[in-house]
Amino acid sequence: MEVMEEEELASLWMAQNEFLERRIAERVEEERLEEAERRNRAEKVGIFFFLSQLMMVMVMMMMMMMMMMMMMMMMMMKMTMMMNMIIYMAPRQIHIARES
Repeated sequence: MEVMEEEELASLWMAQNEFLERRIAERVEEERLEEAERRNRAEKVGIFFFLSQLMMVMVMMMMMMMMMMMMMMMMMMKMTMMMNMIIYMAPRQIHIARES
C-alpha cells in the first residue's frame, strides 16, 4: 500500500514537473514573441520618423525652388520692362535728337 502511495506521489510529482516545464517553455516563447513585437514596433516608429523628416526636407526644398522660380520670374519681368523701354524710347530719343 505504501509502495503504491509512493508511486502515485512520484507520478503526480512527475506530472506536475512536466506541467511546470511546459508552462515555463510557453512563457519563454510568449516573452520572445512580445520582444520581437516590441522590436518590430520600434523599427516601424524609426522608419516613420525617418520618412517624416525626409518629407519635411523635401517640402522645404520645394519651397526654396518655388521662391527661386518667383525671383527668376521677377528678374525676367524687369528685363522685359527694360527692353520695352529701350525699344520704345530709343526711336523717340533719336527722333527728338534729329529735331534739335
